[in-house]
Amino acid sequence: MKLYGKTALITGATRGIGNAIAHEFLHAGSRVILTGTNKTKIGKLDAENENEKIKWIFGDFSTVRGIELFINDLDKIKNIDICINNSGINKIKLFDKYIYNDYQRLMAINLTAPFFILQKLLPGMKKKKWGRIVNVASIWSQISKPGRALYS
Repeated sequence: MKLYGKTALITGATRGIGNAIAHEFLHAGSRVILTGTNKTKIGKLDAENENEKIKWIFGDFSTVRGIELFINDLDKIKNIDICINNSGINKIKLFDKYIYNDYQRLMAINLTAPFFILQKLLPGMKKKKWGRIVNVASIWSQISKPGRALYS
């Protein structure tokens, strides 16, 4: 895969799958915009970064305001060609133990943020007549186990 000259936004890139995706995109020649939820850590990663192909941005997708602030930060970045919506959380509890805040937080991070990020990026992709979108999902959308009703 060759992605020279392309810019990829990868959410949830501080660890796990998102971090691995970021490494693959860099290896393929892409510039990457990476997100994480720890503001101090993200600030430090961006400040200490010496690779001009990497940009770290703080993103709190757990609230509408956090999503709005992140969307506004995207205005400062031109030409995002690829969007990997990788951020996600799970809340393991018995069904009758979930509270409204559990539901709201999970839905905001797993569904609302990707929706509005794509809404922001799609016009630019359409204008260039090129773009790629990957929404990372989980096997738990096909099967489930006790305690995963909200996530599934």
